[in-house]
Amino acid sequence: MDKEKIEEIEEIIDVICKAPDSQIDKDIVVELKELKGLPWNEMAEKLDDIIGRCVYASLVSGFALTALNVLHKQVKEIDGESPMHE
Repeated sequence: MDKEKIEEIEEIIDVICKAPDSQIDKDIVVELKELKGLPWNEMAEKLDDIIGRCVYASLVSGFALTALNVLHKQVKEIDGESPMHE
């Protein structure tokens, strides 16, 4: 697996997690940080769940939701290339 892709995904997670509390629920921040190092397919599944709960319970702002969606799309693309981080 391309180390740059791993770093890019982790950087996106870090940026989203640095958003103020008014943009993203602190419990979601904890869950996002726990995604690092997971196999891509598991990360994608967890992101599905996180995004669903964020929409249902309004746990993030529209901007943060868009960022989560971008992250999810990138993880899904990488998931097709490699099942695990190397």
